[in-house]
Amino acid sequence: MRHLLYHIYPLDTQAGRKCVQWHLRQLQKYAAIFDGQLIFAIVTGIGLSPPESVARLLPATAQILIRPNNPDFGESCTLPMLLARAFTLGPSDLIFYAHTKGVTHVNSAQETPTRWWSLSMYRWLLSEETLGKFPAHSCVGWLKYEGQHDLFPRWSNWHYPGNFWWFRSADLYRQAWWLVPPTKFGAEAYPSTWAPTEKAACLYSFPWRELTRPDGLSHLYYFDFWKKLDIPKGPEADSYE
Repeated sequence: MRHLLYHIYPLDTQAGRKCVQWHLRQLQKYAAIFDGQLIFAIVTGIGLSPPESVARLLPATAQILIRPNNPDFGESCTLPMLLARAFTLGPSDLIFYAHTKGVTHVNSAQETPTRWWSLSMYRWLLSEETLGKFPAHSCVGWLKYEGQHDLFPRWSNWHYPGNFWWFRSADLYRQAWWLVPPTKFGAEAYPSTWAPTEKAACLYSFPWRELTRPDGLSHLYYFDFWKKLDIPKGPEADSYE
């Protein structure tokens, strides 16, 4: 079976709500892929939409977890909850993790590249090409950063920038799956806590020097780097409307 784990940061502005709705439309488009559990975590707090207003937008079969937002730890707070709810040792079970990426970049210079980034991950990861990477691999992401990152735990030697990924449940849940690093980027570093890089498939792979700007930010937030990739086309790439 194929299950979904999803983190929602429901920024309560007009632009933020449109971004969240855009993400949920992407999930709806690929809904047929998921025949297992649909588990969503919604964070709450000042400046965030009430969880009941977000819940109305989710599938009728969705399981909803609600937790106060912690800006210091982000997705690292909700990921253990999501993983616990999805626990399965089914040999053919796969689980997809994603989140409302870019909601904090709306109305900024990084909005369009972030939307391209998210759309590229949805389009490739939710395809039969990607699903064909299993069972030979333990996890699959769109792009892999090879090497250590200054903001990540020192033992993290690779990660999937953007933090969308599939994993094979039988490979994860036989290990200490609950040990999500309690740091801001712990959820993004998490796959490297249990999967060696040779078992982590991807479409693109770059060494850290090619993905990181001198200011420490990812090149993926800027237009020029996308010349090395395939810039997504269509109205979904042009706007969150």
